[in-house]
Amino acid sequence: MSTRKILILQGGGALGAYECGVYQELAPGLDDLAVVAGTSIGAINASLIAKHYRQEDRGAATLERFWKDILANPSFPFCPIPGAFQPLNAVWTSVLFGNRHLFAPRLWNALVPLSAQSFYSAQPMEQTVDHHFGGYGPGKAEPRLILTAVDIQAGTMRAFDSFQERITAQQVVACCSLPPAYPAKACEGKFYWDGGLWSNTPLPEVLNALQASQMSELSPLYRVYIVDVFPSQGEVPRNLLEVSPRMAEIIFADKTVYDKKAAEWVNRYISLLWALKSCKDELPSSLQERLTQEYNEVPALEKRVILDITYIKRSALPYEEISSGSDFSPERIGLLMAQGRTDAKQALETRAKEPVARLWSSRAEESLAQR
Repeated sequence: MSTRKILILQGGGALGAYECGVYQELAPGLDDLAVVAGTSIGAINASLIAKHYRQEDRGAATLERFWKDILANPSFPFCPIPGAFQPLNAVWTSVLFGNRHLFAPRLWNALVPLSAQSFYSAQPMEQTVDHHFGGYGPGKAEPRLILTAVDIQAGTMRAFDSFQERITAQQVVACCSLPPAYPAKACEGKFYWDGGLWSNTPLPEVLNALQASQMSELSPLYRVYIVDVFPSQGEVPRNLLEVSPRMAEIIFADKTVYDKKAAEWVNRYISLLWALKSCKDELPSSLQERLTQEYNEVPALEKRVILDITYIKRSALPYEEISSGSDFSPERIGLLMAQGRTDAKQALETRAKEPVARLWSSRAEESLAQR
């Protein structure tokens, strides 16, 4: 039985270059990519992956060119001294001059806070995404593209699903509109902010979309790759310059560890139910009644899927407290992409050596094949 794949990409500004490196390493093995999902910069990466997945290299080279040739932003040499001043130059370049393919400064808005909504315009981003992505969907073309944003008025997560609607640059920008940097983005009469404000790892939205699908579209087992760009561990900030980056790491770091543990218990429960169903007639009548009761109490059991999750976690690079997601310098993007390739390769090698994971996948496939 073929194992289908799901790729989950977080937001994180320039840290999206790390996701590009990860994808370069994963792409050769993503022969059956069912879903690619993301929010914020992860939404841009996910959109390009979905759009160019049918290329011979599954769009890996296109994504690399996008980061190196389009998003890379040479730093203004405020201070020529090497070391910590280089990432400072890059950050101040972004703050004062923006990035001509992503955001344009409106810093004077700080002088009129009662009438302004943001410090930057996202118009360059929309133009860039429209040119390099265009649109995707609607229809059953795979990989399925799922992007998330926050409905400001409803205070809920909104998932844009290519199976249900056409995703364009407008929706992608809505998923990237992190306040107060960017203004809210209007789509079909509603206003949206960056999906990372709700959850920077949109795995629940992917599961909701899958379980709303027709049975013929579902696979019993999915191998999920979650790319976590924010280091969970870090030092106590020593000054105001270090407070905001560390706060962002904590806010936007992956929070699906509990979901993974819960999913493992649900997986075992589902596997047990299907195993019992295969030999129901051999069970005592009391257990047959109990099994029937369990089937009736578990909603849409046939649409429950087993998740085999692999995390690819990024660790801090030198001067992380300065650069974070604002450093779009070619040097930093190159480092992040190389780090992504290395971490993805190590994650795949580690997973291949885990007999428990392989055994569980095998047993899961055997039990679910009995459906």
